[in-house]
Amino acid sequence: MRVCILKQPNAVEFIWSTHRWSNAQELLDNYVMRSTNFGLVCETQADIWVVEDGEYVSDTYVSLLTRAPEGVNALYRSHSAAKWADIPWEEYDVIISLDPIVSDSIIIRYPEILWCYYEQEHAMESFRASAKSPFGKYDLFLNHALSSSNDPIIGLPRSINLPYVYSRDAFNRVVTAEKHERVYLDSRCIRDIPHLEFFRMQLARKLGIEIDHCKPWDFKNSHLCVANKVPSSTREYLNQLASCKYFLLNRGGSNNIGQSAPEAAALGVIVLSDKYQIYSHYVCHPKTWVRPRDYDSTAGVIKEIQKDPNLQRKIIEYQFERTQNLFLNQPLRVLRSCLKMKRGVKPGNIYTVYSEHGTDSLPQMAKKSVKYIRRLLGGVKRRLCREGVEEVAEMRRHLFFHLKTFRSEKVQCRKLSIIFAGQRNASYATDFKERMMAAIERNQQEVAKISLEVEWIFVEWNPLSEDYLSYELAKKGFRCYVVSPDIHKRVISPQVSDRMVFMQFFAKNVGIRRATGDWFLVTNADCVFDEEIWKVVSNECLCPEILYRAERCDIPASRFDKPFKVMRENLIRRHSIGGGSDFAQAAGDFLLFSSQNLLGFDETVNFSDVHVDGRFCYNWSALRSRGDLGNWHFFRFIGQVFKADHELTFVKTQHLENLPRGFKNWNSRFKTCKGMALYRNSQKWGMIEEPETEIREGVWYIG
Repeated sequence: MRVCILKQPNAVEFIWSTHRWSNAQELLDNYVMRSTNFGLVCETQADIWVVEDGEYVSDTYVSLLTRAPEGVNALYRSHSAAKWADIPWEEYDVIISLDPIVSDSIIIRYPEILWCYYEQEHAMESFRASAKSPFGKYDLFLNHALSSSNDPIIGLPRSINLPYVYSRDAFNRVVTAEKHERVYLDSRCIRDIPHLEFFRMQLARKLGIEIDHCKPWDFKNSHLCVANKVPSSTREYLNQLASCKYFLLNRGGSNNIGQSAPEAAALGVIVLSDKYQIYSHYVCHPKTWVRPRDYDSTAGVIKEIQKDPNLQRKIIEYQFERTQNLFLNQPLRVLRSCLKMKRGVKPGNIYTVYSEHGTDSLPQMAKKSVKYIRRLLGGVKRRLCREGVEEVAEMRRHLFFHLKTFRSEKVQCRKLSIIFAGQRNASYATDFKERMMAAIERNQQEVAKISLEVEWIFVEWNPLSEDYLSYELAKKGFRCYVVSPDIHKRVISPQVSDRMVFMQFFAKNVGIRRATGDWFLVTNADCVFDEEIWKVVSNECLCPEILYRAERCDIPASRFDKPFKVMRENLIRRHSIGGGSDFAQAAGDFLLFSSQNLLGFDETVNFSDVHVDGRFCYNWSALRSRGDLGNWHFFRFIGQVFKADHELTFVKTQHLENLPRGFKNWNSRFKTCKGMALYRNSQKWGMIEEPETEIREGVWYIG
């Protein structure tokens, strides 16, 4: 996992000049103030790019620089900022920026990268907004204050609880201090205590040992002060901290982050803290809790630890194990899992185990949401039986949706299989080839604009002659399948065999069973997909439990080469989406679903090419809602599909008694199997066991 960290010069912490990874010693020489992210950089051997100021400039940073001493301002003025164009984005798997400074245009250009950001100042309004949802096109907001939702990560984008990374091994490479019987006080965490100097003196008197402490930032001298000795660098600060045996965080009154707790623990210092420091809950041994602002009890705890060397050893081992697991291994594991999710690999539910109130065990996290939703479902079911209220039924549909999507991570489409079928001069009028070629040309133009692998599959059903359309499409890079007339005669219903020579849904099943993409788009040959569809499919993470649909718009085929704005101005009719079961309207023109949930059209319906696509949608709902055919929560409309209008479209021929597409008046919701599903195909569906012969490059004959 190759990591890059980005920051602007005006972000006062961290380093102020670009640093390509070489070693930990050289990295620390460039550090300013605390050792934030030092462990992350060392463990991942990350590069750090300081880039020119962008649109995001924090008022907090500006005010700090205004109050900074001349020495700090001199460091700021001497920084070296790279230009955005200088960064080799393609070298990295994960980009972590300090604040959301990367523009959407850059993020969209590199869909394989996991884009994350921290916000350093948790008191800012932008931090609170990020804790709910990441800004822009970012995949992750890394909430070091641990105030985001602690639900499992089931898709991106997402705000997640993830602390800063601290590594004992990284500190051991640069810190060589010898331990002394001293207590280190950090006034950044105890500055609310009145009469701080009195507190320090009383504690020193009771313990009989030296008390070092970090004074509040004194910009007249330097950015860090410890006792009366001013450290010249972050290295000296770490050495001074590591030379103490005890580290005290004692502020009280409100929840604080307490970032110094894992830092001190990684340095092998015993951390004593009140329970108002969030990070202390993950680091502190039960024997090291102290009462807020109470030097008597604090001295008592330290004395108890002092007289028991065995307890000291246990506390240090406990702290190290917790720091190693929760501030190193766990954050890196979550980032690697999210990277897999971004790239379309299903890693399983990802648990961060962090919250403001302490950790949940992984089994607790795994079971909590499922148990809660199941309990709600049971209650709603009882209310439904007792009251029969439609609102209660809708609530139950909503809960089924959450139960399914909880267990299904959103993934990005890495390879899209586009599947459609046809037949020369069949039931789609005499200009079928011209309409199909115009649509293919426009769709391939749109594909060329995005970074997405597309597999084109064409199924030619029951050809009327050996002048196959497949030969022409194979030259365009299509995988083509020609289904023999013998198979058609075998599966067609005798009631319609005299007028129904093309069975499009049987043909599409042939393509679905042979597609190799991770997402399938089943459509018709004369359809063009708008820019919104391509944007969603190529850039967004999709949920495998959702069946994605698009609104159908009929236009003249002669307009396929026009801009989408012109196409929208020349609509003949628009199949508007209202609500309820409208998710099944004109479904055959656009069905986008994951290969994880492989589903075909009903092959018991061999007497009609009408309403079979809607039946597919009802079955999708039934399989996810215990037989409920109308759960619209599992459908999402993502754009518009433009279909060429012609004389045999269903809208123009539905008044006919004997449709060339078979029966029109039949119940598309009739049930043909046991269980929740509306129908289930046999294992042989899609003619998967029929013999195949490659008759030309890219063309296979079935039958």
